[in-house]
Amino acid sequence: LVRRELRGAARPALELHITGSSYAELAELFVDNAAFSLRHGGEDYDQSEYCFAGPITDHRDGTFSVIVGKKTPFELEREAKEQLMLELLTERGAIV
Repeated sequence: LVRRELRGAARPALELHITGSSYAELAELFVDNAAFSLRHGGEDYDQSEYCFAGPITDHRDGTFSVIVGKKTPFELEREAKEQLMLELLTERGAIV
């Protein structure tokens, strides 16, 4: 886990090292809001909280690095407030 400047904010991020794929395949897979998991010791670990796609680096030796980042606390708080506002407006009949 690292902190990276991604989408204009310093955010928690994962740097994944991948072999056996092409740049085109990774660019298609690692897009914003892509759900993925990491397998370790035979178990899958959901990583969907890392929802911002970052840069893909081709190391020219058959390996790639992919950066994926989490939402910041500010972004999470803003989303929670927006959801609450939507629920209140729906409850009061302002949104059908």
